[in-house]
Amino acid sequence: MRVQKGAILPLTLIIMAILSVLALSIVSRARDTLEFTIEQKQEFADYIAINNAMTNAVYMLSVGVPSPNAFTLPGSAEQKVYVDGRVMDFEGVQTSIQDSAGLLSLAVASHQDFYNLLRTFTSSSQAASISKDFSNWRNPKSSSSIASSGRTDEYFPRHSFMRSADELLEIPGIGQSDFFNQKEGEPGLRDYVVVGGADWYNFATMPELLISALYSLSDSQLVNLLKAREDENWEYFTQLHRSLGMYSEMPIQPSNHFLMKFHGKHYSGRAQIGITIGDLPLFTKTLWQYPDAARY
Repeated sequence: MRVQKGAILPLTLIIMAILSVLALSIVSRARDTLEFTIEQKQEFADYIAINNAMTNAVYMLSVGVPSPNAFTLPGSAEQKVYVDGRVMDFEGVQTSIQDSAGLLSLAVASHQDFYNLLRTFTSSSQAASISKDFSNWRNPKSSSSIASSGRTDEYFPRHSFMRSADELLEIPGIGQSDFFNQKEGEPGLRDYVVVGGADWYNFATMPELLISALYSLSDSQLVNLLKAREDENWEYFTQLHRSLGMYSEMPIQPSNHFLMKFHGKHYSGRAQIGITIGDLPLFTKTLWQYPDAARY
């Protein structure tokens, strides 16, 4: 009888330990479930807010009167939506809209222009190899399938237009660190290129880095050009960029295709939008990435 009484205490302690472990496991699972639910709620809330911001932006682009770097709502000289990549607030969503004519088109960009852009992300020798592979990748008449940038394995070019900017990651030498640039707030290669786009450059919306990459301008020339653009002195801006050897087949005007980036309270997204002129639907969405952070 004494032996049985002596065994009760250790058995009780073992049972209590097991119950404690089970309780901690239940609490941990409940915490994980709660955190997941909160994340899902935040993601959905930002999804709604970002779609509302995109709808508002599309409306303003559809009915607005175009200027070299913006669209102005009829009857309101103050209400503008800029398409030069600057950040605007659309009901709490930080939104930037970039005119595709201010970006490097992966469809029509020359070998030299792509090389010049790559030089801002890597060495000259590496940029030369990558740009050669890029030309081979999209050239329908090319037959080579061997990488020329140092890899010994084979890759298989599309020999056609690129379907997505993400296809650049298939080209040897282009890594995720350059393509996405995971530093907070810093743009990567994907922020300066666009699939399709325009066959002319709109210098009024072209990012500063791209201007510096594509054209050999001195610091003072670049400062003067950007100052004229900031002041929206378009007559002087046009005279200046032409005198600097920056020629375009079209006058400085935005296209009807735009790369849009959105930053909600917790999540980000991006879309490539084409505004339909005189037809329905009002716009086409050829790229939609949400949450954008899920891409890298």
